[in-house]
Amino acid sequence: EEEENEEEENEEEENDSPAMLISDELVQLFASGARKRKEREEEARQQEKRWAARPLERDDLKRSNEQEKLYGAEGARRVRQLEAALNAHFDRVMDKPSAAKPVLWPSVALRHVAHAPQGPGA
Repeated sequence: EEEENEEEENEEEENDSPAMLISDELVQLFASGARKRKEREEEARQQEKRWAARPLERDDLKRSNEQEKLYGAEGARRVRQLEAALNAHFDRVMDKPSAAKPVLWPSVALRHVAHAPQGPGA
């Protein structure tokens, strides 16, 4: 008798849940989404293979060579020194506790100009 009651309860629970009908259009939509997802994943794999096949380029050496062409050996060395000093100064300023709490500027106009009404009664 208990088994029959449990089976009846299970059947009632199944009947209480709303049935979801899936149309052919919805199935096609899901299938096209899955196809597009697979295509994107495949494209990402291909892109990764292309990047892995490229020789490693060092941006710092490339920049140094360009600077030497533009400024000469001594000038390029001086430019690198100035860049390093500027970066170090920036890091020092940003490491201060006051850098975390910048001074906020007012968001309202400092000068409000009232316009006189215009029209026949003014």
